[in-house]
Amino acid sequence: MIVGHIFDTKSHKDENPRGVEFLEKICQNSKIKVYAIGGINFENLDIIMQAKANGACMMRCILDRI
Repeated sequence: MIVGHIFDTKSHKDENPRGVEFLEKICQNSKIKVYAIGGINFENLDIIMQAKANGACMMRCILDRI
């Protein structure tokens, strides 16, 4: 399951992010793997992992480095 957007992101600049608490609730209640998306970068990846997500999609972070 993909859950997002967690943090502010350019692709959804007019929408409020759902936040880490939302992600934590999904992770606690899901029986399938959960991957976070939206505004995730190398600086906040630890926060995503602490929320018990199985992984993260870091598209913008990587595209900006190309």
